[in-house]
Amino acid sequence: MVLGMSPLCCMGDGLTIRWEKYNYLTEAGFDVGIAISGLIQTLIFAFSNGGEGISLTWWGNTVATQVSLIGPLQ
Repeated sequence: MVLGMSPLCCMGDGLTIRWEKYNYLTEAGFDVGIAISGLIQTLIFAFSNGGEGISLTWWGNTVATQVSLIGPLQ
């Protein structure tokens, strides 16, 4: 929202009307760019490494198999 409104503050009255009319195109462009980059990143992580995908090992992925409610698993 800040990125979309910042040029509006710097424009004069004549350009403000045009900006308000076509601002939806700018915002739609931002949304489409984020969606496409998210899709590309998802596909790269899912199908890289010979089709097996990338397995990220960090505490949040392995905590369920390493600890139980009673104590550590044996």
